[in-house]
Amino acid sequence: MLVAVMVEEMVGVMVMEVVGMMVMEVIRVMVQEVVEEMVNIQEVMVDEVVGTMVEEVVGVIVLEMVEVMVEEVVGIMVMVEEVLG
Repeated sequence: MLVAVMVEEMVGVMVMEVVGMMVMEVIRVMVQEVVEEMVNIQEVMVDEVVGTMVEEVVGVIVLEMVEVMVEEVVGIMVMVEEVLG
């Protein structure tokens, strides 16, 4: 009788350990997935930030180019006026 109780107890402990290991594995996988999602989100955010920075830099370059072109056009107009005037 005592042996049967001890065996039952051991089986119960082993089952609990196996279940515990399975639960730990499930939790580990879930945590890993969450971490991967966070990394993906960070990568997307970094892409967005870099994209915005590139857009801003391109915008500044375009503004500079437009400014230079306007100055050149104004300069040409002034020269034409001087020639005609």
